[in-house]
This record gives sequence, structure tokens and C-alpha cells, in this order.
Amino acid sequence: SNVKDPENLEPFVTRPPCYDLRTGKDNKFGVFFYFGGPGYSTNCQ
Repeated sequence: SNVKDPENLEPFVTRPPCYDLRTGKDNKFGVFFYFGGPGYSTNCQ
């Protein structure tokens, strides 16, 4: 497999109160990310 982890990864979200982006790295999965949040709601439109 020629899969490579990204280098110098800089997480960025345009609306932090609405969405969150978290990154991590471990020996089993390599670099990974989680993206989530409340999305469209009364607090975030």
C-alpha cells in the first residue's frame, strides 16, 4: 500500500460554534479526523 499520512496538517473550520474538527494519530490507523457538531439548529444558522 502506498498510503501516506499528511504532513503539517492544520485543522480549520469556518464556523467553530457550529462544527468541530479534531485530529489525531495512532499506530493502528495513522492520521485520522473527527468532524461533527450540532449543525443547523436555532443556535447555528
